[in-house]
Amino acid sequence: MKQKADYVKSNNLWKKLTKEQKQYLINKYIDEIEIDYDKNYNVSIRNILFNKNEIENIAYMFRSDCFDMIVNTHERDIILSNYTKEKDINRYVDTLRNFYNIKETIIQADSFDITELNTDDVIQIIPQEKSSKFEKNKFTILQIEV
Repeated sequence: MKQKADYVKSNNLWKKLTKEQKQYLINKYIDEIEIDYDKNYNVSIRNILFNKNEIENIAYMFRSDCFDMIVNTHERDIILSNYTKEKDINRYVDTLRNFYNIKETIIQADSFDITELNTDDVIQIIPQEKSSKFEKNKFTILQIEV
């Protein structure tokens, strides 16, 4: 969870949202806010009352790894998923293949470096859950073939 929060902070994701997206998030998660501003229109926040239920829901989902993460490499966003069982990955890829021409590559995690990945056609990286403690960590790389 900390890695996801650090990623959001370090990549200034708030600044990438549109005004409407920011308004939606504020309305959903904040019940009340007290602000002050001076004659130069500098704003300071005095107090925020968060929507407790929404915050508890999002905290639970983060702790449970319900969210994928977007990783930006070589100026391209790639979906980095949570650990998934091989059979679930196969089912997911089969579903995608109904709509797209998908190339699936499985690589050993110890030989994987995301910074060296040719990201032109990579859409998603899915870490595979190990079926035994002796199995090496693997990633499934999904690419759209043109």
